[in-house]
Amino acid sequence: MSASVPAILTGTLLLTTFAFASKPNSFAADTSGCGRTHAAGYHDADDTNSLQSGGLTRKYGIYVPQSYNDNPNKPRKLILDYHGNNGTPLYQYNNSRYFDYPNGEEYLAVYPAGVDQSWQSAPYATGGVDDLQFTTDLLAHLRQTYCIDSNHVYASGKSNGGGFVDFLACSKNGNEFAAFAMASAALYSDNGVEQCNNTRPRAILEAHGMNDTTISYYGGPRNGAMLPDIQTWIGWWAQRDGCKANCADCMEVQQRSGYEVVSYSCGGLKDVVQHYDVFDLGHCWPSSTGDNSDSARSYCGDRSLDYTPVVLDFFSRWSLQSTSGQWQEWSI
Repeated sequence: MSASVPAILTGTLLLTTFAFASKPNSFAADTSGCGRTHAAGYHDADDTNSLQSGGLTRKYGIYVPQSYNDNPNKPRKLILDYHGNNGTPLYQYNNSRYFDYPNGEEYLAVYPAGVDQSWQSAPYATGGVDDLQFTTDLLAHLRQTYCIDSNHVYASGKSNGGGFVDFLACSKNGNEFAAFAMASAALYSDNGVEQCNNTRPRAILEAHGMNDTTISYYGGPRNGAMLPDIQTWIGWWAQRDGCKANCADCMEVQQRSGYEVVSYSCGGLKDVVQHYDVFDLGHCWPSSTGDNSDSARSYCGDRSLDYTPVVLDFFSRWSLQSTSGQWQEWSI
């Protein structure tokens, strides 16, 4: 079984000319959280791990690697990992399981809690909650509490959390992130190539089961909204990142046992958009071991792809200041 080769939709690319930036994009890093020690391990969302945002008390879980206190002045890479609808920080911690991998220990992993267990961008999300601003506020809070490497900040999420990561990538709030990864993303808010408000390319990774009956690979109506076909959506991101419409030489397809990898190299950025379509997978964060939270569900029995190390490898390639991941500035 094999997925059909994705096609980039025809259309007008809003921004078509590229020039290398005179200097890398970066942010004035707040290092006030450096020097403090913190208990290693996972700490669930509670009043200790909380902040005020949008007039609400917002909470998060956090995993502090065992090596953190060896040098609390050393800036650490950061992942914000968003749970699915009706999920929790602890559920997502046990879903992506970054802590199970040696290179996952390079990161502080933070698991935000959605209001009423959902995220902005979905039709069922709680009205009036600004999760984009919460994300920006959370980053500021974390920089004041922990030693954060602001050039290595990443976002990941599953289902509704993955859809929010896409929403974040499409927004100016996403400018503080070096790369974005999603699994079984519920893309309620993404309806066309020209919709995004990103002012520079985004490094995008997504994995999706072709047997997903919750968020169909092929799109369609759900919860009063229209979900995009995943292949079409991947093509939108390729265009947003500088690929021309219907660009055959910018796309590479690799067949693997049980899944297919589609990669786009755009605007001088190699494999800046990557997608894994897993032939027999349902609505899951792919796991080859069955150790994640999704493994309890019968439709997550496919073991062909271990997605977490794929995400960590993808993140390792992108930085706001790295040579290999040097962003290009858009110009008209």
